[in-house]
Amino acid sequence: MDIYRNSTHVIDNFFNDIQPIIDLGNSLEYHNNEAWPGLRTDNLLQINNTLAVEFAKFFAKNIADKVFYGLSKFEIDVRFHKNDLYDVDEANSGWIHNDDIDFAGLVYLNKEEPNMSTGTSIFDKTLFEDFEAEDYQSRKELNLKKNVINKEIMSKYNNSGFALVYDPVLKKEKKISKKIDNKSLFIFHKNLKKNSFVKITNPINQKTVIAEVISNKVRFSDFYNSVITSRIADELSLNLNEPYIDLVLISQNSTFIAKKAKTYNEEKKVAEKAPVDGIQIDNLGDVNQLKNEAKKDNIFSYSIKIADFYYKDSAMNMSNRIIDETNIANPVIKTISNTKYRVLLGPFNDIKKLEDSFNEIKSLDFENIEILKDV
Repeated sequence: MDIYRNSTHVIDNFFNDIQPIIDLGNSLEYHNNEAWPGLRTDNLLQINNTLAVEFAKFFAKNIADKVFYGLSKFEIDVRFHKNDLYDVDEANSGWIHNDDIDFAGLVYLNKEEPNMSTGTSIFDKTLFEDFEAEDYQSRKELNLKKNVINKEIMSKYNNSGFALVYDPVLKKEKKISKKIDNKSLFIFHKNLKKNSFVKITNPINQKTVIAEVISNKVRFSDFYNSVITSRIADELSLNLNEPYIDLVLISQNSTFIAKKAKTYNEEKKVAEKAPVDGIQIDNLGDVNQLKNEAKKDNIFSYSIKIADFYYKDSAMNMSNRIIDETNIANPVIKTISNTKYRVLLGPFNDIKKLEDSFNEIKSLDFENIEILKDV
């Protein structure tokens, strides 16, 4: 093996016909693991599948004949792998790892890949120092649950959906596990870190407020993307029968305009604590608007966004999975562009039907499902 040490081999068309290999891969069982993102099969040489074992032997012979010429005695681990697609775009840019073995490789089975920025990059460590300590917790969350909790990636977090406006009755009815001060600019959120700040927007009138996440341990229905106070709902002039919001995590260099009639003490505290470059107060006192201003009647029409996919085939596979594993019979694939295909449920004209379908789809453990208002 010494003659091949530190060498890199790139071979086009490693297999003459990949379709039977793709069919074999699609017929096998996959599972996840905290050590890697995506899904993998077990070692093909160790599973109870004659065709898979024969293919693994054929593959090993090809390595000896086409890559490492003269290689005769070696142990090999052969697996199929499928990458996950994450709701947070930055998590789809790839992953870096080190194989502590004599040689490693992979064969891409993608047909007619149009994006030439995909593939594998080979890195050579030039320093003797150890790498920084690994973030095992965020890696486990990503690999096992598809939860993106890395702080740099999470700075891009956003979600559109319905908020649960707090009422003491909710606590009595055990629909929420903790009280919140209804006069505050605080929210409960299930995924964002405690003490992080978010910008909440009412997309109907574009009013915004800054709020602080004071807990991510509170239990409430997954249908809601957050629990907000009545004060926040009032500031945004939300329709309490349809409290639809856009929620964005504030990054270190965000700047936004807060349109207010007066600055409250709580807002001053938020402005002092918020990790942003600046908060501009616009039209302060110019317009004397009633907080409970009249809201236009809108037709209730919303869809559930499952995910966006680069390939239409991937979107179709997701649609088929929904049909096979839930009671939902009619998912929709919407073409956003030539490289973006969106899987949707709906539209729904009734919030109860919307919530029932949302809860049904949550059984598949998708992350960051959004509710989109149809326009």
